Amino acid sequence: MSGEEKESSSSYESGSSSDESSSEDETVIKPVFVSKAQRNTQQTPAASEETTKDEDQRRKEIIYSKLDTKETETTTLSKKDEFDGVDDTDDIDPEVEFENWKSRELARFQRDFEIIKQVELEKEEQLKRQLQNQAE
Repeated sequence: MSGEEKESSSSYESGSSSDESSSEDETVIKPVFVSKAQRNTQQTPAASEETTKDEDQRRKEIIYSKLDTKETETTTLSKKDEFDGVDDTDDIDPEVEFENWKSRELARFQRDFEIIKQVELEKEEQLKRQLQNQAE
């Protein structure tokens, strides 16, 4: 070991020795099991009243917290019912919906027909040009 390692180990030891000396000053009591029958748990009436008051207060707090959670759950459920992200307006008036669909479908057919007609006209014009170029 070099001189640096000795110094670092001695500083480590000195830190732990201070911890050991402080823990040596404190006495640790070993836990001992005492059965329920051997325990002396007689309380004065004032102390038992305090514990009952504390228990009542805890019960009230638990009840209030449960009510608060139920209240927040109902508000979140009501908000969810207001808008759940889905449009549920289908099947309100099927006849009107069918007529609207029919008009949209006819508009699609007309648009597609116009596109096909335009493409055919362009092809005919192209063919006429080719024939004119060949005739010249």
